Amino acid sequence: MPYDLPGKVDVLVLGTGLIESILAGACARIGKSVLVLDSNQYYGNDWASFSLDALLTYARREPTESSIGPPVVEETANERVLNLPWGDTLTPDGLAYTEYSLSDQSVDREDSSICNTENDLRRLSKRFNLDLCSKIVFGESKLVKLLISSGVSRYCEFCSVERILTIQDGEIQKVPFSRSDIFQSQNVSLIQKRYLMKFIEFVVDINDFEDIPDLPFAEYLRDKHKLPEALVAIIITSIAVAPFDIKAVQGLALVKQFCTSLGIFANSPYLWPIYGVGELPQSFSRFAAVFGAIFCLHVQPLSKFIFSDRDKNRALAVVTDKGDRIEFEHIILNRCFLPDTLVPEFISNEEHYLRGILVTSSSILPSEKDKPSFTTIPPLPSKKFPVRFLELGHTSGAASPNYFVVHVTGIDEDGSSSEDQLLPYVSTLFKTACEPSLECNQPLILVSFYFKQKHSILKSSSFDNFHVTPEPDSDLGFDRAVNFAQSLFSKIYPEEEFMPKAPDPDDIIFDDSTEDTGAANDELCNNVNSND
Repeated sequence: MPYDLPGKVDVLVLGTGLIESILAGACARIGKSVLVLDSNQYYGNDWASFSLDALLTYARREPTESSIGPPVVEETANERVLNLPWGDTLTPDGLAYTEYSLSDQSVDREDSSICNTENDLRRLSKRFNLDLCSKIVFGESKLVKLLISSGVSRYCEFCSVERILTIQDGEIQKVPFSRSDIFQSQNVSLIQKRYLMKFIEFVVDINDFEDIPDLPFAEYLRDKHKLPEALVAIIITSIAVAPFDIKAVQGLALVKQFCTSLGIFANSPYLWPIYGVGELPQSFSRFAAVFGAIFCLHVQPLSKFIFSDRDKNRALAVVTDKGDRIEFEHIILNRCFLPDTLVPEFISNEEHYLRGILVTSSSILPSEKDKPSFTTIPPLPSKKFPVRFLELGHTSGAASPNYFVVHVTGIDEDGSSSEDQLLPYVSTLFKTACEPSLECNQPLILVSFYFKQKHSILKSSSFDNFHVTPEPDSDLGFDRAVNFAQSLFSKIYPEEEFMPKAPDPDDIIFDDSTEDTGAANDELCNNVNSND
């Protein structure tokens, strides 16, 4: 290796996904020595963002398989050595399944300098930031509180997701979610507006869900709050972003998070990290590096895990392919680095969800601004879950000017390919295979990726210092990931505070230990407002 790795650390982290980066920062913040290794050349693992050219190359890659058999366990003096196959066994596979297609149709534009061939789009490659994982930041969420309380907010910027859309009667409609939107809406009658406002006030004020009846949410909304079927569908699909059979307690909790997120940083409840979700693990990595964590990307694959022979539930060290032995007190590793022989010890089940990434010629609902839009389409008659679309323009840092990036996310309901399951929804908003002679005002898909992402369901393990983190989940927000990171940190260091606020330079100079979360809040708010 061209660099020397430390021989012993308090915490060894394998992977640079969001959960691993948060934990690296939390451990470094309390003074622990932290080493973060990743065999990829980029940060983020399954949370990463790619340029268009990089994602095209990634989609076209040939999968590699190790020619060596399964890991072999050897017994030595006081140690059990798990020898690992070389190659990609411990390298993240990234997309479990992917396809791409390039449209062979031209797009009529007033600006003749804008082209749509593959080479022209690849020339603009670096102006695109395409996320493997598509999520939105709620204004009232544990991620926002963590960004503010820790000071990590200084490393990232946000813009608001200003439009929330849905499909009703075959037309794209704006979802009225603020008081002014509700009273200005022409799609809701006066009496319905009154019932809707009473329901929103009820949700905001409710703190105890114990008295909520055990009913389907749709039935609860119709019977208890007298809401018509059209509003029930909007609340469940576009606000709760949930299946129609969700229980009332769960649905109310989702609607409450939506409502309490309104007006905190913008009129919308949603924020989007400028340049994409991949900025978040990088922001926490920067925070960790400030407090002494060492990051090494594109390292050689690990060749051995070493466990104690006397204490069967304790890991001691890893050995890289170059023979470097690294000892640790605790090891935290992304699921993709977990050896196959240890999977039954940590993984109880796996769930898959559908992903699509589209580069389009225009917006779903053109406007003067190209601010992010969030659209949900109710499930098809034979399906259960809605499909969500997040459209990002140039101001979000995700797309080149005059182009749009659309992230499509759904739940895998029948095991068929992601494209087969998502295409019926995609075709309601976009032109996918219209013939040139056919009149069609829908945006044209120029590039499309379809793939599935895996989320591992972890179970309690007998190991006391060997910790596995899951891949991104299918939730709209980040709370599950933040909760997991905080819970694991408390398990490792139960007496320590999780991600205390980093001291400001003035605090260090003048020995002023007073925390100023208000300043951090203002900083995050300014980051949002500066991009609106």
